[in-house]
Amino acid sequence: MKKIIFTLVGISFLIFSCQNELLDLQESSIQSESFSSSPQSGVVECKVIDADRAPFGDRQPAANLWWSLNGGNDYFTTSTYFSSSEDHKLNFIEVDDNTARIIGSTINEKGCVVEVDVRLINKKNWDDWSTSTINGIPGNHKKEGTAGNASQSGDMNFYVIDSENSTLKATGTCGTGVESGKIYGLEQRPDPFTQSDNFGAHVGPGGANYDSNKGAIGLSTWGWIFDLDTKERLWKMDFNFLIDECKEIEEECKDCEGNVTELTLQYNGTEDAYIEVKTKDEGVNGSKIVFEGNVGPGGTFTIYGNDENGTFGDEIKVYVDGDYVKIKTDCSEDIGPGLILEDIEVISGKSTNGAYLCPKACDECEGKVNNLTLQYNGAEDANIRVETKKDGENGEKVVFEGMVEAGAEFSFVGNDKKGTLGTEITIYVNDVVNTKIHTSCSQPIGPGLMSGDFEVISGSSREGGDLCPVDTPPGSGDDCNECKGKVTRLDLTYNGTSDALVQVVQKKDNLIAFDSNVMAGDTFTFYGKDDKGTLGTEIIIYVNGFEAQRIHTSCSDPIGAGAVFGDFTVEGGASREGGELCPVDVPPTNTECECNGGIVSVTFTYSGDVNDLSSDDDDASFTDNGNGTVTLATFDGDKLSNPEIFVNGNNVGEIHASCSDNILGLSYGDLKVVEYVDKDGNVTSVDGCSQLPPGDDCSECDGKITRLDLQYNGSGSSIEITQKKDGQVVYDGSVSSGAEFTINGKDDKGTLGTEIIIKIDGVENQRIHTSCSVEIGAGSIFGDFAVLGGASRNGGELCPVEPDDTPPASTECDCDGKIVKMSVEYSGPNGATITVGDDEDGNNSKSWDNVQKGTILTAELGDIGNWWYWSVNGTVEAAIHTSCSDDILGNVNAHKSTFGNMGIYDDPEDDDENSRNDGTFLVTYHKDGKGNECSLDIAA
Repeated sequence: MKKIIFTLVGISFLIFSCQNELLDLQESSIQSESFSSSPQSGVVECKVIDADRAPFGDRQPAANLWWSLNGGNDYFTTSTYFSSSEDHKLNFIEVDDNTARIIGSTINEKGCVVEVDVRLINKKNWDDWSTSTINGIPGNHKKEGTAGNASQSGDMNFYVIDSENSTLKATGTCGTGVESGKIYGLEQRPDPFTQSDNFGAHVGPGGANYDSNKGAIGLSTWGWIFDLDTKERLWKMDFNFLIDECKEIEEECKDCEGNVTELTLQYNGTEDAYIEVKTKDEGVNGSKIVFEGNVGPGGTFTIYGNDENGTFGDEIKVYVDGDYVKIKTDCSEDIGPGLILEDIEVISGKSTNGAYLCPKACDECEGKVNNLTLQYNGAEDANIRVETKKDGENGEKVVFEGMVEAGAEFSFVGNDKKGTLGTEITIYVNDVVNTKIHTSCSQPIGPGLMSGDFEVISGSSREGGDLCPVDTPPGSGDDCNECKGKVTRLDLTYNGTSDALVQVVQKKDNLIAFDSNVMAGDTFTFYGKDDKGTLGTEIIIYVNGFEAQRIHTSCSDPIGAGAVFGDFTVEGGASREGGELCPVDVPPTNTECECNGGIVSVTFTYSGDVNDLSSDDDDASFTDNGNGTVTLATFDGDKLSNPEIFVNGNNVGEIHASCSDNILGLSYGDLKVVEYVDKDGNVTSVDGCSQLPPGDDCSECDGKITRLDLQYNGSGSSIEITQKKDGQVVYDGSVSSGAEFTINGKDDKGTLGTEIIIKIDGVENQRIHTSCSVEIGAGSIFGDFAVLGGASRNGGELCPVEPDDTPPASTECDCDGKIVKMSVEYSGPNGATITVGDDEDGNNSKSWDNVQKGTILTAELGDIGNWWYWSVNGTVEAAIHTSCSDDILGNVNAHKSTFGNMGIYDDPEDDDENSRNDGTFLVTYHKDGKGNECSLDIAA
């Protein structure tokens, strides 16, 4: 027997003063709106406490239920109120699938007992409830009574009564017309289809409207009791009670016994769908339908058995936009959390024994794979196509095709006559083969299998059920053989310093085996393209269009996991006649120039007095070597602690000692690095290793700048440089004209943030964008400062900037009166609807559909006022001043306008955390009412 401890994922009403630990759990749970796919949902059970009926406590008894027998005119008849007793209690249960339940019994003063099983669904917070409608009527909050009138709508969560699955049953003598032992239905009151109010059920502080405790957690809701057979509404009722003594429910799961009574299902399709669930036979209510409604991707819904025993009978059919899958509910087949049938997944359930169903067991692959869920781990969104080796029953090989976001999951099912994927699938990324996966069960397959840019998340085989996890990495060497008959597949890791476009071409026939962007450190797989499925005798690897490496694939040279070819390492592969390649012995590499474990000493050229040098590393000191160099080294041979270096008390920069950066050749004021030693004793020096001058092995700036090498060309002055966002000082010292110095980022990711501020003699002189939104590299000039080199977090060394590459600044031109025509370049999400006009509420004058990033939009609206409002997908993004009093051309000199937060352009007046470099629109042209035109040529 397995024990399941329920977790609190979605409990949002628990604010009890006596439940501090639950309150802590609530705070963390509110952060996530996604439903967990764990075997069971988080469940909390609370005790229902009678409300004291304030302000009518002297005329009404403390109660939890009111059942009116004459249309509500017996409001002060005490026998219409039901309360808790020693033998009759109600519980309130909330589950993290946005449902709740009121269950138990309650009794009135005459001994009438009401058995309650009321289910609440579709939990919403106030923002969602008040903006959603039923029949055009928005959700409202009914405030009445002492606590209710003092409650706040924003503190509440709202449900509606599930009329399909809620019942009341009265036993004993309960009043005229009430049949003892008969089960009645319950539905929400008031009815928003016939009345002007839509209150639902509210839960939260002051939720028990008629109670004297204004801050206590409670619930109120209103309903009609109706006849299940005729659907006639018979009586009004209210729930009004407090909620307390909440606790997590600890449940044991058991194998399915008898029939299934309850299921929570998740819809995993990519688009909203109309879902209908039917049982095989009609239920006690005369219908087979147990659920119907629209469900969004990832949405969950709970269904309950409808026969006389509260079960689903033998099976259910789940229809998704008309197509259905069958789920056996008679326990004849394994059923439980983890069962996936096309787009439907079982999240939790119960069977006749009353216990939760245990997670569905996995098994070895047998009889070919019939469905898979994969995660795409590529760097960018892409069109993915999955094809089987042979045509399916419909004459097609394609089992999946569509755009998939980077990191997203997608699923597909088999297409042959037995519903399997055959022996192998081929996966294309943007019409280029990325990988192949064996689906014949002849090779390990299951969750965890990595192949190309894809990871198996789940799947099942025809005869074995759900696939078990595997941990066999590509090229593990199991059952390997020597290369024979040419290589058919290679798994390579790209060890370059930055992401690149990699293309693999077969030499003999020029067939392209691989063509895609690859992230530094990623592994990619490709397959032979000749008529025998091999890579021929040799492949040529191009990186960003330039030949980088050639690899013999004829089996004449050793090849296998461990072989290194330039920036590429073989992780695995296969040959035509030998199968999986065996690992190869890699000869020891020259340790010179390696850096492992951190830097323990650094030697600089320096002509001054060593006594003028210091650092903030208390475990290190400077030594004069007597040859024009000095060395900073730790006393115990341990790693330097990224020390700040000071010359005559002036901070000249920080040394990164983690081996992540090649510091050889960097300057720190008058100090220049000529050698460093790591913890393993490896020496990196200008004599034995080449430093990386700016521009060698460089890449575009990506992920913010981590280092800048600057030259100061002004007069000798005191310079202070700070990171704008966090105010951290990255340099503080005196610099002579022509001197070079280096600054390093100090935020939690080692970057300089989005912008640095340079002050000379205490006065701000210059700002430099370091977010990579503006091109920067050796050759960039910022006032008296020239960039000599640098690096970015994701791109490595910065490439030089050619003067011609610098975008032209806006040119002075006349602007008189009002701007009547304007052009902007757009840098927001692709496929957007853009509107512009003088009304920020959305009544704009001109619009464009399906706008792509980089598009230039021109609007000639005439003199419509002082502001033009640019909206993206219905939301105002930019407010651009058009009275000629603001220099809006090129954005950079504007002091009134804002240009949005979705792009890369300057936005000087923006005060969000990304500040001045995330503008959505760039003004490239404008014309005033007198015909004056100003334009900005945008560099390609």
